Amino acid sequence: MVKAFYLSSLRERAGKSFLSLGFIQKLQKEGKSFAYFKPIGVPKAAFSDKKDPDVSFILNTVYKTLHPYELISPVSIPDAYYIDLIDSNKREEYLQLIKKAYDELTKDVEYIIVEGNPSIRKFVRVGIDDVSIAQMLGIKDLIFVSTDSSDRCIDNFFFTKNYFEFRKMNILGILFNKIDFEYIARINELSEDHISRYNIPLLGIIERSVELFSPRVSELKEQIGGELINEPASPGLNNIV
Repeated sequence: MVKAFYLSSLRERAGKSFLSLGFIQKLQKEGKSFAYFKPIGVPKAAFSDKKDPDVSFILNTVYKTLHPYELISPVSIPDAYYIDLIDSNKREEYLQLIKKAYDELTKDVEYIIVEGNPSIRKFVRVGIDDVSIAQMLGIKDLIFVSTDSSDRCIDNFFFTKNYFEFRKMNILGILFNKIDFEYIARINELSEDHISRYNIPLLGIIERSVELFSPRVSELKEQIGGELINEPASPGLNNIV
């Protein structure tokens, strides 16, 4: 049976795409068979390019696959005005698209990396939130990603733990991402006193890096409405500014 690493977070912009890259590279190094999956992509615009830029970046760099984009990220919902674009009538259609893609991707692999929604609260109104998707796919454990460089991380952890338990979901482990260097020792201290006692593994603590979170050329181009006029220079769009 395939092992799923489903990345979820309470806060948006927690760095789940970056963490997915790490999982991909680790599994590649170990020679494991795996797939990457983002059930609901978040395109930059509502009616133009339907592709999630983070998914496209992963597909163009570390994760080379013959699977089409539509299988890797079967549902596309833009962040702007999304409340007006989806309703509960779409729920079953979206869940079936996600299930069909997941079943296809997991046919011949040992592991699957699932990059969750921007937050566990996103799309809960219509029942296509992370917990609903995981339950439909038969996944019982989610990885919780925390980005708090303060003692607030423990309150957010317990809020998420209690919410997951209420919905009959477990935490596979906790990953601290984008943590300020001076707070890392405190995270270790808090983990020993407040997380380990519940037998929830601390999967890692990743320090905040200015370089890692600098914008790419392609992102600046989109923000200013720029146009690429020299096609041979397109590989440079992934360069960090």
